[in-house]
Amino acid sequence: MESKSENTKRIAKNTLLLYVRMFVTMLVGLFTSRIVLDALGISDYGLYNVVGGFVSMFSVLTGAMSVATGRYITYSLGLGNIEKLKKTFSTSLNIHILLSVLIIILAETLGLWFLNNKLNIPEARLFVANWVFQFSLITFVLSLINVPYVSCIISHEKMGIYAYFSLFDVFAKLLIVYLLYITAGDKLIVYSVFLMLTNLCNQLIYWYYCKRNFQECKFELSLDRGLFKDMLGFIGWAFLGNAVVILKDQGITVLLNIFLGTVVNAAQGVANQVNSIINRFVGNFMTAVNPQITKYYASGEFDSMNQLIIRSSKFSVYLMLLLMLPVILNIDSILSLWLVSVPPHTNNFVKIILFYSLVECMVTPLITALLASGKIKIYEIILTLIYSANIVLTFVCLKYGCEPEVVYYLLVIFKIMVLLTQISLGKRIFNLSLGPYLKSLFRNILPIIAIAIILIMMPWKFTESMYLNIISSSFVIDSILCILIILIGLDKSEFTFLKNYILKKVFRRI
Repeated sequence: MESKSENTKRIAKNTLLLYVRMFVTMLVGLFTSRIVLDALGISDYGLYNVVGGFVSMFSVLTGAMSVATGRYITYSLGLGNIEKLKKTFSTSLNIHILLSVLIIILAETLGLWFLNNKLNIPEARLFVANWVFQFSLITFVLSLINVPYVSCIISHEKMGIYAYFSLFDVFAKLLIVYLLYITAGDKLIVYSVFLMLTNLCNQLIYWYYCKRNFQECKFELSLDRGLFKDMLGFIGWAFLGNAVVILKDQGITVLLNIFLGTVVNAAQGVANQVNSIINRFVGNFMTAVNPQITKYYASGEFDSMNQLIIRSSKFSVYLMLLLMLPVILNIDSILSLWLVSVPPHTNNFVKIILFYSLVECMVTPLITALLASGKIKIYEIILTLIYSANIVLTFVCLKYGCEPEVVYYLLVIFKIMVLLTQISLGKRIFNLSLGPYLKSLFRNILPIIAIAIILIMMPWKFTESMYLNIISSSFVIDSILCILIILIGLDKSEFTFLKNYILKKVFRRI
């Protein structure tokens, strides 16, 4: 393993590259979402959200394998075992191809039956929904086969390349917006076709780059039996947890559709879009950090791994707060400026789902360490019980007429239960330093979150101008938050580092 300073510099560099990508992605994403919603209409936008989400439910068969691929490739890199790395890639790619065939069979039988007989889709749009289903299925299968290639890029920490490829996808979707207006035919079908073609081009670029630059990315029609058996044990338990996660996420979409219709699905789609844009900023940071956590575990550097877990949890929460507080404060203004027509419940959905993602920030580093250890049996069983309860309680609440916001409150509550489970299992399963972690949680993270909640409950109207009020309130609340982070959100070593870094920059300019 390289020195800690070199690893830290690499994480910082990779994070910066991913953030440059994210700023462009956010701007284009906000614009395209507005135009797509306007072009398709609220009902068709909700229809695409529910059909596309339903197709994603088939990832229950492959999500565990995707997790295993990233873990085993990164672990092999941490060991420096090139031959094992080649076997891991070849084995995982062949398994993904086999599972793709299985998904197509299930989707074209059980999937079509459920789509046409159980989902709440207007009769006049059922024909269109079936075409959307087919194109969404092709898009999904292409993405699935591409998983080992993306895992290689991330495991090798080639975040610059990852960022460039992602930007291609973003600008291709911007082109789709233009084509929606100049192409004849049903706009929902046109939208689905262009998304499929964009995804195909994106996958071809990934395949070409990986084959040219990574020696392990060579397709061989073979499975390593020993490695497959090892991965199968990991996949078996990961499958259980992944199944209930997919059912929780997409099952809630289906339940909202069945009980409340496509208009609520449209609100859910908009809220998910806002959350996705903001959450990707934090996700970029964790994408840069995660390979290092796995490599530290593989090389036995547990002290470094624990320190990285604690600090990545802390800084991802702070980053999330800096991004989400201005959005929550100004959500009504932002939605009115962004969208031509705002679906009912959208503002409340956005607020609650952002707090869900805040809790997720603390869970992600712990999950990465858990996957690195490979000891996931107990966790997956508990996770299955927690999310199964989430789904059942969601059904009961909607059955008895609860408002759709209750669904999102339940998501937050059960995600907190997942966090507590991860903390309790951390010490025994993957050598989590429980004392330092809890100290950071109660001394730094939770006080900052508590104060942030108080801040967003206060009135923040500085001017009658909508634009100026968004800018001024965002600046003020983030300034207050930055001061709080410096005063109570950092430990002594982090504060000293920040102070010395700032002084060094100031004196260098003087």
